[in-house]
Amino acid sequence: MSVKVMSYVWDIQVFRGSDKLVMLCLADHADDSGFCWPSIDTIARKSGVSATTVKTTLKKLETAGWLTRKNQFRKADSGKLVRASNQYQLPVMRLRKMVNDQLDNEQANFDCSNPDQTKQLAGVSQIPARGRAESGDKPSRDPLNDPSNDQITTRRQPLDFSVFGEISEQQVKDILRIRKTNAGKAPVTQKVLSMLAKEFALAGQQSGLSLQDCLDEWEYRGWRSFKALWLQNSVSQVPGRKAPLRAEQPDFHSGDTSWADGLVLGV
Repeated sequence: MSVKVMSYVWDIQVFRGSDKLVMLCLADHADDSGFCWPSIDTIARKSGVSATTVKTTLKKLETAGWLTRKNQFRKADSGKLVRASNQYQLPVMRLRKMVNDQLDNEQANFDCSNPDQTKQLAGVSQIPARGRAESGDKPSRDPLNDPSNDQITTRRQPLDFSVFGEISEQQVKDILRIRKTNAGKAPVTQKVLSMLAKEFALAGQQSGLSLQDCLDEWEYRGWRSFKALWLQNSVSQVPGRKAPLRAEQPDFHSGDTSWADGLVLGV
């Protein structure tokens, strides 16, 4: 199973009902390049939908460009070639782009809903906050130091990702995406970023993890926040385990489909 492909499928909002279930089953069997070859019966059993629905859904996903299908054959005992499970490939780059585009759209919608907010660059540079001359407040009152305006000033101040040291634009997007996925509507503030940067650095000292390693651990575990101590505690609970543990994903091999509760099935 490719955790990377699985996380992309989980996050993409256009997948609903049987589309989501079938894509998750394919991702469960896929490698990091998106290749997999589960049988129709296997997909039906793991997704909890009928074989007929699986076939219809696969055809719809293929038409929409969310997978490619290749017929495979094997040699039977009689020496004749017979049909084997199809080979499927999920478009990993398209899945990743879709997740990033969703994040960009959400950020753009947030900016539009807050016209007074200072526009932020997609990179890691800071933009000076706007002056008070346009705010209309009394000269004797400093809104930046007024506790009643903590929420407003936090929104207006640009986020400084340089607290992480060397960081790529993709890693900036990953931090925002993982925080939103794991913590829901909890805001991403400068205080949150500073705390994460401190804990990532500590995890690097204790376990030799890079920034990307920390992001992977954070995403895989589904933690609302991140603490280096949590990694150490997890490792200490498993005798002989030295490397940080990965988050547990739904066990698609157990036959338990309770992880899909709440999803609306459709063709």
